[in-house]
Amino acid sequence: LRGRGIDVECAADSLAKAAAKEQAGGAVGSAPTATAEQLTPLGCHLARMPLEPRVGKILIYGALLGCVDPALTIAAAMSLSRSPFLSPSDKRQEANAARAKFSRERSDHLALLRAYEAWAEQHECMGAHAARRFAEAHFLSANGMEELHGLRRNLAAQLADIGFARSSAQAAIQSARAAEASETTVA
Repeated sequence: LRGRGIDVECAADSLAKAAAKEQAGGAVGSAPTATAEQLTPLGCHLARMPLEPRVGKILIYGALLGCVDPALTIAAAMSLSRSPFLSPSDKRQEANAARAKFSRERSDHLALLRAYEAWAEQHECMGAHAARRFAEAHFLSANGMEELHGLRRNLAAQLADIGFARSSAQAAIQSARAAEASETTVA
């Protein structure tokens, strides 16, 4: 994505800010007013997704910005009933220190994104048992991370069902194919 001029960190930060604003009740990228019978293009896509509109918006914007993977994680996190970050009363300082390792800026969404990415790497490379140990060592709920992982898969399927890429890698491939096709048409 960086080769295509997309700054993934910046895009993920924008998505996190949009998610925070949406959770606070603000409108993100409000479209012009439409009548009851006329949906905006964004509304048409959202209507096809059986999700809360705020979650659907994050996914669609992520797909359009070419950062599907961070959008999936943030949207899935917004759908969780509880944060996967644990804070036991007898180890609150340790838990805060563990969480701080994932927090470079003041954003819970980006901290959770980084925590998930680190957990997912453990899960993929070392297996479920190693991922559980990682979660425990970093004061993350292992069950919460598994739930987040499953939600991401479901949300990726929702995106694919309405014609968007289900991952950042797939979005890059589709973009490259579209660029090739336009070059062939121009030539």
